[in-house]
Amino acid sequence: MEKLTATDSLKVIQSVIELRKKKYEENGLMLLFWGALVVIAGIIQFIMIQMGKGAQVDWVWLLTMIPGFIITFILSFSDARRKVKKQETPDYFGWAWAFVGLLAILNGMIFGRSFGVGFTVTIFLPFCIIGLISGINIKNKLWIIMSLLGTVITYSTLFIPFGYHPLLSALISFVLFVIPGLNLYISYKRNQNV
Repeated sequence: MEKLTATDSLKVIQSVIELRKKKYEENGLMLLFWGALVVIAGIIQFIMIQMGKGAQVDWVWLLTMIPGFIITFILSFSDARRKVKKQETPDYFGWAWAFVGLLAILNGMIFGRSFGVGFTVTIFLPFCIIGLISGINIKNKLWIIMSLLGTVITYSTLFIPFGYHPLLSALISFVLFVIPGLNLYISYKRNQNV
C-alpha cells in the first residue's frame, strides 16, 4: 500500500470537506423547507393559544410535520436510489439528521407532556448539536454561529413562560434551519453560476 505524503493527506481531507459542503449546499432547500414548516407551525400554535384554542394545537404539528416527513422520505429514498446506482457512499450525516428528527417526534408525540417547561429544550437541543457538528464539518461559520445562538435561545426557554414557547420554537427554527439553509442554497446557486 502506498504511503501518503502530508500534502496528499491534506488534499484528500480537503476534497472530503468540499464533497460534504456541496452535499449540504444542495440540501439547503431541505433546511429551508423544515425551517419554514416549524416557523409556520409555531406561529399558528401561538395564535391558537392566544385565541383560547390551546387544546387543539397538536393538530397543527400533525398537519405540518407528517406531510413534511412524507415529502422528506420520498426525496431521501429517491436520492438513496441514485447513490446506489452511482455507487456513492451513504450520507451518514443524513442518517444522523433523521435520527434527531425521530427523537423530536418521540419527544413531542409520546413524552411531550412529561417534560413540562423543558419540552422545547428536549426537542431542539439535539438539532442544535447536529447543526453545530454539520457546520464544523463543512467549515461554515454562519451555521456554527447560528447553532450556538440556537443553543442559547433553546436553553433560555427554561426561563420563559411556556405560553411563549411556540414563538420561541419558530425563532429557534428560523435561526437553526432557515438562515443556514438560505446561506447554503445561495452558495449552491452561486457555485452553479445560476
